[in-house]
Amino acid sequence: MPPLLALLLPVAATLLGGWIVLRTRQTLRPWLSLSGGVLLGLAFLDLLPEAFEHAGEAGLSGEFVGGMALATVLLFHVLDKVFDFHGHEGHEHPCANTHHEEHPARPWTRISGMGFHAFLDGLAIGGGFAANERLGILVTLGLMLHKLTDGMTTVTLFAKSGGSERRSRTYVALSAIVLLPLFGLATGQFLTPSPMATTLFLSALAGLFIHLPLSELLPEAHEGKPSRLGIALTVAGITLIALIKQLVPHG
Repeated sequence: MPPLLALLLPVAATLLGGWIVLRTRQTLRPWLSLSGGVLLGLAFLDLLPEAFEHAGEAGLSGEFVGGMALATVLLFHVLDKVFDFHGHEGHEHPCANTHHEEHPARPWTRISGMGFHAFLDGLAIGGGFAANERLGILVTLGLMLHKLTDGMTTVTLFAKSGGSERRSRTYVALSAIVLLPLFGLATGQFLTPSPMATTLFLSALAGLFIHLPLSELLPEAHEGKPSRLGIALTVAGITLIALIKQLVPHG
């Protein structure tokens, strides 16, 4: 699969997620559960083992890989708290007629956050394909599910604050910015030509994919009393990655 084609899939998934909320008013929770499982499966079953493999080639230790992943988890935790990049809240009733005042600067903060994550999407896909095609395909799959929930969330946020459907669609389109993922894709492929650079990239990406489910996706999906369906979908997401890893050839 060409990396440029793979890049279009998460963008399309963002728009699809927004359409699902607008047309069907579906709850986010099942999608959050599945997406969280997929990202955790990617981090622990593929990205970290791949990073350890490249670390051996570069003469780096396993502790370096773990430390890099941990530093990334902490970094994104701080960024999310300071800049409110996600703001996933109140998903159970995505189009409820509940209105509240929102600070005028907050939507632009979230747009900036979405743009930042759009760049990271491209970076992840570019670096994944630079490492090997199987990893690129798996990273693309994980990002597709995550961006589906992002699209649903952006529409939900504006619906809860009284925004019109037109405004919601515009916001989802902004969150699916094309130029930033393209720049990230080029950067990811440019920065990972050596075993050391690939180790750094994969370790950091694993940290990001650990942070997203544990700090954002799964807490929202299992808020209150965890449902059996939610737990099953999380396990299904992890199992899906394990199966794809066996079916898609390495290299």
